[in-house]
Amino acid sequence: MAPTSTSSLPSDASKPTLYALLVGINAYENFPLRGPVSDVAALERYLGGLFDFNRKIEVLTDERATKAALARAFNNHLSQAGAGDTILFYFSGHGTQELADPGLWPGEADGLLEAIACHNGGGASSQDFLLTDKELRYLLHGVTRSGAHTLALFDCCHSGENTRSLLELTGQDVRERSISVNFPARPWESFLFSPEISESQARSQPLESWLPEADYVQMAACESDEKALEIGVEGIFTKNLLNVLRASEGAVSYAALHDRVRQYMRFAYDQRPKLLAPQRDAEALLKTGFLGRVPRSDAATSLEVTYNPSRGWLLNAGALHGLKPGQLVPLLDAVGAPLGNVALASVGIDYALLAPDPLLPPPPAGGQPVYRALLENLMKTPLRVFLSSRNGSPADQAQLLSGLVEKAGGCYLPEDDEAKADYRLTVRNGWYFLTRPGDEFRPLAKPVPVSDLEAIPTLVKYVRHLAHFTYLKTLQNPEAAGTTGIRLEVISEGGSPLLLPEGDDPTLTVPLLARDEVPDRGRVWGNNVEVWLTNTTPQAVYATVLYLSNTFRASTAFLETNTLLEPGQTVQLGLKPGNTPGAVRGTTVPLSYSSSSVQHDYNWPDVTERFRVILTPKNDHSPDASGVLSAPTLAFFSLNPLPDPPTRAKRDKPGLTRDDMLSDPAPLAKPLPAWWTQSVALRWENPTFNRLEAEEVNAMLEVEGNPASDALADCALGLYFDLSRDAPLDARYVVKPELLAYWQEQQTRGWLGDLTFAVTSRVSQAIRNRKFFDDEKRFPTRLRVLAQGDSWFQYPFLIRDIIDYLQLNFLVYSASSAGKTLATMQKDEAIADTIQTLKDRQARFFLVSGGLNDLMADFGETFLRDRPDPRQTGPRRFLNEAFFQTLDTLQAQYERLFAAVRREMPQVHIVTHGYDYVLPMNQVSQKETWLAPQLAESGITDPAEQQALLTFIVDEFNQRLALAAAKFSGENLSYLDVRKAINPAYWHDEIHPNDKGFLSLAMRFTSRMRAVEK
Repeated sequence: MAPTSTSSLPSDASKPTLYALLVGINAYENFPLRGPVSDVAALERYLGGLFDFNRKIEVLTDERATKAALARAFNNHLSQAGAGDTILFYFSGHGTQELADPGLWPGEADGLLEAIACHNGGGASSQDFLLTDKELRYLLHGVTRSGAHTLALFDCCHSGENTRSLLELTGQDVRERSISVNFPARPWESFLFSPEISESQARSQPLESWLPEADYVQMAACESDEKALEIGVEGIFTKNLLNVLRASEGAVSYAALHDRVRQYMRFAYDQRPKLLAPQRDAEALLKTGFLGRVPRSDAATSLEVTYNPSRGWLLNAGALHGLKPGQLVPLLDAVGAPLGNVALASVGIDYALLAPDPLLPPPPAGGQPVYRALLENLMKTPLRVFLSSRNGSPADQAQLLSGLVEKAGGCYLPEDDEAKADYRLTVRNGWYFLTRPGDEFRPLAKPVPVSDLEAIPTLVKYVRHLAHFTYLKTLQNPEAAGTTGIRLEVISEGGSPLLLPEGDDPTLTVPLLARDEVPDRGRVWGNNVEVWLTNTTPQAVYATVLYLSNTFRASTAFLETNTLLEPGQTVQLGLKPGNTPGAVRGTTVPLSYSSSSVQHDYNWPDVTERFRVILTPKNDHSPDASGVLSAPTLAFFSLNPLPDPPTRAKRDKPGLTRDDMLSDPAPLAKPLPAWWTQSVALRWENPTFNRLEAEEVNAMLEVEGNPASDALADCALGLYFDLSRDAPLDARYVVKPELLAYWQEQQTRGWLGDLTFAVTSRVSQAIRNRKFFDDEKRFPTRLRVLAQGDSWFQYPFLIRDIIDYLQLNFLVYSASSAGKTLATMQKDEAIADTIQTLKDRQARFFLVSGGLNDLMADFGETFLRDRPDPRQTGPRRFLNEAFFQTLDTLQAQYERLFAAVRREMPQVHIVTHGYDYVLPMNQVSQKETWLAPQLAESGITDPAEQQALLTFIVDEFNQRLALAAAKFSGENLSYLDVRKAINPAYWHDEIHPNDKGFLSLAMRFTSRMRAVEK
């Protein structure tokens, strides 16, 4: 493509015209980029395939993309658009900021104007090549006054400092599309609009009166405090935008487009695309389609329309799908072009007769034209799924999202707000966990290993299965809401009737009765309830009972399907054992719970099972509407359960095969006449909720070397333990108070210490190192790393630590644990273990994190003077000699550890780090929970003095570590000084960064290891 070009085709008067201005700049003098020109070419190719427009596209790239040229293109090219046409302005390049005159721009709270950087074109002053947001507002208002639909896209940013993309960890060429310099404020006459508007007018009148907002939609690559990135030769925003547009064929609303692009980018990149429409009717504007086209529903399904000589045009969907007589359905021709809407004349259970319409004449003899119709939410309830990643790789998350969007169809809707989601899908420690929102440690189905080649297809089937189950659970005829022709009665074991609550979907709480202990099941509770149905209508009805279990199973096994109930007749539900000929159907509904069940091990508060009764009147006068449900229809009511998550009793339960378990329903055939449903839910409370024995919890934490054990232990950590807030230095797990109270009530002895040890070392380490072995098979060529250290390398599950991030792109084996000291790591047996592990894991790098625990444990009692030393000044006056002796010891211990590794494994590169400046106050609770009280007890109460002392301690430690490392200079050893590496807002507590803070540190390690390899 030439540096500048204009393309257009002969016009078709029946089509609107798309006027596009595409600007991309690689060739910046001081901050060159590689992707913008490629981005422009990719977007131009995409626009070239939009045949529903006349296309007039002007392209400005590199030295042709000056500020003056861009303004001319607005005035001469985009200004040609009229009402009914569409304007697209696209910019890919650097964004920046310039100082704002507060007298002119009082609304700029940060004192800055945002700007895009055009090519400088030889201009000596920033005002010659920076186009401010106010100038863009002026240009856009000028071209939108005609009423043309207008879209502005920006793949750049205007932000200050922020965490960069996770992809920077991969060693790819990652560049920020911003110039982190605040350019000087400009004089009034340098603004493009100064010839038309006087400075005195601008200073004396509201902005909206002399520079009104344009009526347009804007999408930007990131929020105002983030960085827009390019990877290699493409901007990640533009790349993902085009991917979504291609997948949706461009028939997507701006709101849906923004949502999908954000979802595609949320795991892999630390930037969130921004969408806005400045005008008052913004909500309506954002619901319009991309470039003003007609959007297609995310949940729309294309169905066949065929001709039946005796009936007319038929649609292959009906009442069971939610269709109603008189409903209008959009009709498409064979190539998908819209023809118009056609009404439904009548609706059967699985077909609908279309009303006569000029759009659908009878086909000629021997011919059968093909038509299709678009219907939303067909036979499924779209589910809003919140995706969460603890430590999954960006590539895996992008693949997951793509698979769900493309393969789960209308069953899957991405949801950013967990509180609004139906389900949560979490990737954690090499597993995908499907759970309820806000409950990430109680999996609803067998966790899926990320390394499984069938992981994405399995999760797609999970989602489709749940969408089908949800549809059945809520199945009802909207025309018969509130119909109660059947009386439902539930009698508890022992003959006590249970009072049915009012409402369309009542829930009964059923008591569970203790049973005798059963081998292999442990303690057992149950209740064999009786469920009775009575036809209270004056006519015969057919009843089919749908059983919906807590394992997402659907079955019609509790009553013969299409059971005829005469007026006043009563039947009792009961389970027929298998398909054995002559077997007698039971007379109760057995509810059962045991201490070996999923509900017990995962501490479910309660469980709900549901019966939904589908009722159709008997009709002897219409064979098409007899009331009997056909076999294909009944097949739709059957679902096998989702596979169970692992339990103590069955840690590696194979379950049913994936195909058997998650098969889609057979297509429906026969029509369903007038119908309705009634339901009752049976809820029982978990008799052992928060009353698990200590031995049981300990058994869940037994990591036996198989994946299911790891998944169970992983969930048990989250279910039964909290992170101690009393001892941030150790970052220890503590038993949750409600469970601890039960143990204390039972006078449990001896287990608490064992549990604490298990969760802080063996379990956490084993779960992390299983990821090493999984990734070793998936990515055998990755660099191998051994990590030895403290909680900066092994923080509990609440925070993603340094190793969590490094495991995205390196094979990292962890020998770290919270609370580990350097004194422990340098002992003879520990050094021998380290050397052996380096050999066993064939490590190229040895990462060491240690020393802070040695200094800060019992800090106040050990190192602070009772009174400041009058002979010293500054923070040093508060510290006794034991502190400096400990620094000497730490330096010697580091030198000993370095020397041992250098002697035994000279080819291994050691990377060690100091610490950033710790804080006196907990950054999460904003309370002085740990360090500040110790300092206050020694009379150091001034916050500034407290911070100065902690800064001095960290500086002294770093100096000693630097001296130790310097003795091995040139011997495969690197010392990382990470002071001031962490943004002040990126701390979790006094001594631990949060996710973003640890990411900043991980990038330091990554950069150093990549440099060593180069």
